[in-house]
Amino acid sequence: MLLYRKYSTDCHEQLFKDFGEFPPKPLRAPPLKHTFDVIYLSGIGSKYYSLSRVFGLFKADEDEIEDENVRLMHKEVQDVKYGLVTSLQDLVFKFKKLNLLNKTLSLLLVILISPLFLIFFAFLLIILIYRLYRIPSLGLNSLGFFSPITQQKSEIVVKPRDIKNAGLSLDAIVSHEHIHLLQFRKFPDRQNDLLGTDFKASVKNVLKDSAKRSGKAFYYLSINEVEARLHEVVLSYYRAYQSLPHDYRGFLVMILSCEVLGGPVSKILSNHEVELQEYVFRDFNLREVAPAQDLAIMLGYFKDFSYSKRFVCESLSVMYGNLLMLYGDTQKAINYLKTIECSDFYLQLYGEPSVPMDRAGE
Repeated sequence: MLLYRKYSTDCHEQLFKDFGEFPPKPLRAPPLKHTFDVIYLSGIGSKYYSLSRVFGLFKADEDEIEDENVRLMHKEVQDVKYGLVTSLQDLVFKFKKLNLLNKTLSLLLVILISPLFLIFFAFLLIILIYRLYRIPSLGLNSLGFFSPITQQKSEIVVKPRDIKNAGLSLDAIVSHEHIHLLQFRKFPDRQNDLLGTDFKASVKNVLKDSAKRSGKAFYYLSINEVEARLHEVVLSYYRAYQSLPHDYRGFLVMILSCEVLGGPVSKILSNHEVELQEYVFRDFNLREVAPAQDLAIMLGYFKDFSYSKRFVCESLSVMYGNLLMLYGDTQKAINYLKTIECSDFYLQLYGEPSVPMDRAGE
């Protein structure tokens, strides 16, 4: 396994891999030719990647860097750089004050001891590398990540060895991070406050006490993370039936037919007087079960099943419409969103338009 490998692709090709064709039926979408790189990291390759991105941020203001690890690394590099520049400026200033004889003698001395200077600078470089190496790598605890803050261009980072050890699908992780890339491009305004105080305050009102004490609940329920996990369910459904749901009823059929979500969602809907007999389930297998398992766990974060029901019917349903936009067919997304009976819970939790008609021109 290489420590660092880069593969160039584009959004059209990635979605083609996800669905087996693109656009998936019945969508109509132009080619999504935005290019990006998939970076495969392993071991020390993670350090190389982190350092290369930090050195690219020399011109950035430290206060503008949001990633804590990047900020630490950036500060380390800037401190050493400042110390070297200050020392050199001091030497130059003192050298200029010398008379001609002393300048000549000083230059001869510098030539004689230049090997020592090289050793000294090599020593400083080793110290710098050691200090930087001890700082956690970008995405230290993640199997993959998309971080436009630290990247010069669109890049998705994945860690094949860690993914294999976790027993997960490398293709699924790439698909997940690619959705984050599309979200960043399609819905740039939402990126500023994904886990902000407004979102946390809204979600906290409907969570169990145990979920409130867990940072995972807020992370998993953030809109980008929910949509990226729902994408795995959607593409698995499409691979089985070669057609995406085009209305709210079809969305519920997809969720109820999911091998992981069907059971808990059926129980929740039945307890809240949603008639299930009218739905004809269409069983399908998931390419990767972990994202659907995460969605099922999210349903257990809420105070009671009434909120879980609203999350499925009024929030998850809207997020499916958002995915249709990410797939490139805004008109089909709008037509679908008009069939949703209610989207108030989505607006309550995420603060976006309940039926995002204003996003049609994006």
